[in-house]
Amino acid sequence: MGISGKCDFEDVVDIHSPEEILSKYKIYADKNSLVPLKIETIKELVVYYPYLVPMMSSSKEDGGKIHLSSKSYIDQEEEERLQSKLDELKRYYRKCKRKKTNFDANEAFKLIGIFADVPQKYEVELVNRVAELGNEATFEGVHTPAHERMRDKWYQLMIDNGWAEDQAYGWVYGWKRWFDRIGIKSDDYNKDGSYQQQTLGEF
Repeated sequence: MGISGKCDFEDVVDIHSPEEILSKYKIYADKNSLVPLKIETIKELVVYYPYLVPMMSSSKEDGGKIHLSSKSYIDQEEEERLQSKLDELKRYYRKCKRKKTNFDANEAFKLIGIFADVPQKYEVELVNRVAELGNEATFEGVHTPAHERMRDKWYQLMIDNGWAEDQAYGWVYGWKRWFDRIGIKSDDYNKDGSYQQQTLGEF
């Protein structure tokens, strides 16, 4: 299994070898993309290692084609898990509203932390957001320890393959987190912790 814990692009590269992927295949950003990415070196391959490969084909006429998922599986899986927990908390919040009872944090933790005696930090954050914002709460800026460890491995792999710290960090963790890390702050924060200004980085 690759960095993402799933059979991902890293596994495909390992199976076929980086040299074969670079020489025989065109790589596309998603399954609907018509223009291949400009990838010419192993350094550029590692950028997409945790992405899934929903489509891969090879023919004499067109050569090889690899279509990647639109986002890394690390981000995809984390978002799905956070959304699931958030949905559960909001259902409980709405139930409390209907019954005109208080939103009990301890009961909320039991709903989303079934296998843990002590809630994790990110779960506490989700509960606090729902307690304060109800149905308007989001998981923007919240991350799970497991997915952060995956990102740490991905980031180190990019550094080991020649990417500069700012490029690797911005790509793996997001540009907002990079700006926060180097001390560039913004007043454009929403009450729920989300960030109004979206900054995209390109390699």
